[in-house]
Formats: sequence, C-alpha cells, structure tokens
Amino acid sequence: MKIATLTLLRTPRSSATFAVACRIRLVLVVPTARWCFASLPDSPMRAMHNGVWLAPDATLNQSPSLDRVSHYGDGLFETMLCERGNIPLQRYHLQRLRHGLAALRFDADFAVLEAELDTFLQAVAQDNDFQRIKWLLSRHASKPGYSTEGAVLNSLLVASAIAPPDVEPKALRIMECETRLAIQPRLAGLKHCNRLEQVLARMELPAAEFDEGLMLDLEGNVVEAIQGNIFLLQDGYLVTPPVNRAGVAGVMREFLLREVLPGIGLDCRIENVSLAGLQACDAMFVCNAVRGPAAVASVTTRRGQRIKFPGNTAIKAIQEKVRARMCIASDAGGAC
Repeated sequence: MKIATLTLLRTPRSSATFAVACRIRLVLVVPTARWCFASLPDSPMRAMHNGVWLAPDATLNQSPSLDRVSHYGDGLFETMLCERGNIPLQRYHLQRLRHGLAALRFDADFAVLEAELDTFLQAVAQDNDFQRIKWLLSRHASKPGYSTEGAVLNSLLVASAIAPPDVEPKALRIMECETRLAIQPRLAGLKHCNRLEQVLARMELPAAEFDEGLMLDLEGNVVEAIQGNIFLLQDGYLVTPPVNRAGVAGVMREFLLREVLPGIGLDCRIENVSLAGLQACDAMFVCNAVRGPAAVASVTTRRGQRIKFPGNTAIKAIQEKVRARMCIASDAGGAC
C-alpha cells in the first residue's frame, strides 16, 4: 500500500484574492474489484457492543461479536445428542460437517477438529447422563467486507443437560407456514448458520396450538419441518422429500435411510411431495438427531384444512429400531 500527500488550493467564496492550502492524505491501493474501500493504517477501529465500547485494534479483532457468522451467517453447526460422552450419530454428524466445510470452502484441518471434539467429550462425559451438544464452526476475518482473505477458523462447543429422549414422543400438531424456503442448490442440504427462514417460520406458530411448522419451497413443494425432516407412509412404503434444492440433509434422516429402514424391510423413496398429496398418506413423522422420530397427529393448512393421521404401528417399529441402533436406554440410567 502506498500513501501520498496531495496539496489542494481552496478559494473561499468570500474572497478571490487568496487561497488556503490544505493537505489530504490519499491511500492508494491495488484494486481487486471494480471498486474498493481501504482503511487508513493509523485510524483505530471503533465498535460498541450492547452499549459498551469494545477494546480497539487487536483486541477488537478477536471479539466473538465481530465473527463473520454474526455478520453473514458464514458458518456451519451441528446439534448432537450425547449420552455420557458418546454421540450415537457422531459418524453422520462428522460426514455432514466435512461436506459442509468443503462446500463453503473452509480452510480446516479435520483431524484437529475431531481431536478437539474428543477432548471435549471426555471432559463433559461425567457431567450429565444426556446432553445436547452444539458445535459451531465459523470464519473470523481481520478484514471488513465479504472477502474471506486472511480468515481463520473459529470452533465453539457447548454442552447443555437435557432430559432423556422419550421412548415414544407425543404426536405433533403441525401447521403449514407462510414462510417459504428459497431454492438454492449450492446451499441445499447444508446445516449452515443462515437460518432466518426457520426463525420467521417459528414466529408464525401459536405456541398453545401447534408443536411444529411445515415448510414448503417457493414452488409449493413440501420440504421439511422447521426443526426436522419429514417421512410419509403411503401404501406400505415411505416417502421423504429431496433436499437437493432446499432444506437440510438431516443426520437422523440419513441414519434412517442407510441403516434403520433397510433393517426393518421398509422401502423408502425420495420424491417430491405436494401439500394435497398429504391427504393420501396413512401416517407421517418428523425426525431430528436429538428428538428422534416423532409421529404427526395432524397438519393444518393455511386455508384451515386439518389433515389427521391416526397412530401407526410402523412408526412405533421405527422408533424402537432407532433406539436399539443408537443404543439408548429406555430410562435415565444410561447407555445400553
């Protein structure tokens, strides 16, 4: 970067007989785009967080509140069920995380990340029988703007105690959400940190009336629930919507498709699902990595139509198989 000093002559409007010289520092940069901004090297960065001034310069650049994830959603996260230091679906979580890091072009040493997770699990193993572990990976950059040049990886692991998973979760009452999922194949399937669609959808739900929301994409296809993937039982086989254009490729969804459903002889097809098509289904359930599969009692559309689903033995068989494969005990006593 080169710094030059330019002297300009300014003539006051009130007089044409003298001029005032003023010196202006110019910062000359090599442009990387059609236009760019540059900060003066001796100008301190200033910021306030919740009404409190943050330390300038080096300390400010390390502040978590200025991480790119808080500005742009530039990160990934996993929410994992942990039982006494063991994550039953750890292999699936790590596979999705590795895929997401590659898709978002993170510069990450995955062996280091796995070692960090192992250290964390050993430390929290005796804290509680069951925990929900949130793992957030994001980019932290020293430069403003969208460029990732010079960005470093931030990793945050948080464990919180939870009650043991229900043997048979209560049937869910679901409402169709007005908020639609954008269609973006490059981001579809990823558990990235931009979750504004889910935030807006969750705000629509009257808490006393509904437990979950059903999310469609901009073309009207049923994609997922706010906090999980969906499966439909129809004519003796299961259907789950594709997540290659919108939605999240859930870890429990993948576990079901690869291990659980083949183990009980249930065929599952990945097909587009319409809202009207729900009426022809015999049963429906929503699943995620912490809650597991939960049956759906009803879906209420935006027009007020209520589609009911009776209890189904196939869903109970799936729930039992999931618990057995994940090796989760049916009480608070710990792993089986």
